[in-house]
Amino acid sequence: MGIIKRQGLKSTVVTYIGMVIGYVNLLWILPLCLTTEQIGLTRVLVDAGFLFSYFAVLGMNGTIIKYFPKFYDVDKKHNGFHFLMLGVPLAGFLIFCFFFFLFKKPIIDYFSENSALLNHYAYLLIPFTFLLLFISLLDTYASALYRIVVPKILKEILLKIFISCICLLFYFKYYNFNIFILLFFLGYLLILFLQFIYTQKLEPFKIKPNFSFIDKNLKAEMITYSLYMILGGIGGVIVTKIDSIMLNHYQGLAAAGVYTTAFFIATVIEAPGRSLVQISQPVVSEALISNDIPKLNQLYKKTSILQFMAGCFIFLGVWMNIDNVFKIMPNGQEFAAGKYVILFVAFCKLIDALTSINMVILNTSKYFRVTFYFLILLAIMTIICNIIFIPMYGLLGAAFSAFITLSIYNFICVSYVYWKFNISPFSVGTIKVIIITILVYGIVYFIPKIANPYLDLAVRSVLITIIFCGLAYFFKASEDVNLLAENGLNKLKSFLK
Repeated sequence: MGIIKRQGLKSTVVTYIGMVIGYVNLLWILPLCLTTEQIGLTRVLVDAGFLFSYFAVLGMNGTIIKYFPKFYDVDKKHNGFHFLMLGVPLAGFLIFCFFFFLFKKPIIDYFSENSALLNHYAYLLIPFTFLLLFISLLDTYASALYRIVVPKILKEILLKIFISCICLLFYFKYYNFNIFILLFFLGYLLILFLQFIYTQKLEPFKIKPNFSFIDKNLKAEMITYSLYMILGGIGGVIVTKIDSIMLNHYQGLAAAGVYTTAFFIATVIEAPGRSLVQISQPVVSEALISNDIPKLNQLYKKTSILQFMAGCFIFLGVWMNIDNVFKIMPNGQEFAAGKYVILFVAFCKLIDALTSINMVILNTSKYFRVTFYFLILLAIMTIICNIIFIPMYGLLGAAFSAFITLSIYNFICVSYVYWKFNISPFSVGTIKVIIITILVYGIVYFIPKIANPYLDLAVRSVLITIIFCGLAYFFKASEDVNLLAENGLNKLKSFLK
């Protein structure tokens, strides 16, 4: 857990700094500077770009994590792996472009049926796909090299500050909305450029191929794995991005703007987990290659309890202050329609946190094929539930659909990992965290509300922090957290002497 702790801790710090900036954007700057329709446009462009990029990447993200350790050899220029890493997604992007232009009219019609504004900017879908494809690719490559902090600084801090600046300049009428969207696109282009420079300094690309390294068996294995990753990845991204796209289709960009704002308020719960999962991927791969199941089981449980504890703590802070948040937000009454979207999405994120690295284990094991079937099943369930519930319940229907499908999906994944490896993410610490969360909720819920939303938010947040952290430490919900707290206290005592 050494490198995971170091990179995970640094990455979590960066993530939380980015989270603060992101929430300033989300709760104040964007609602102040843009209409809900304009916010919806920026989110749908990005979500659609992510969706399309998973078609274009041709499974290379998963392939990097699983196979780069086999190719890794500095003296032999990594046996031509960089040629595959860059060449395959580039070919995939060109194939995607061909099919996009072949079916351009029905694609654009679907996205812009109730959104004239999106129809005006549909030409950006292809460039956004390219940018998000290679940002994701370089991010995965940095993760394979156990270096996730700098890419996170670029995405979580620099990009968000850039978006804050262009929003405020637009608000003060330095330029029109056309220029704003162009600058929004250029922000992602800047991140790609800087990420490329970083990876070149970290581990320069050696583009020359080495086909002799890839024997017949390895070639067949990699092609099979990549095919399953393509289809499974598409299923996964459909689940995470299709709700805003379908909401836009059924109810327009304004509804998508409210939904995505509510959704991203809830996703703060998964912030610590993203870092842990990302840096755990190569460690899981190594454990599976060496068949070290005890190490895998320990990692599974530790990442689960860390993610779940952090998730429950943040959930309490978000949900018990949500009314204050809407009071503080500019035009908060428009976004308050997404209140219970936040609750259902928060439950989804807590379930994801609890089940931890189950998908990482399956994707990097010999059972990777099964993830394809699970994800396709999840994608089908998500689309069907959205078709049923969005017309009936609108925003809440999309959130309820996500909760149902992700609960079933995670139950299936955890059960399968237990069946094949006889390991699970659950421990006594899991029960302790659940009890602590219920206790804190019960205590803080009955505290009388203060009329000033800023003061009420501050008081509740301080109480949640003191009570939750105190109970978690007292009941020793996580050995790692207690050890970290004790080390911090010892350093503080030494400093004060």
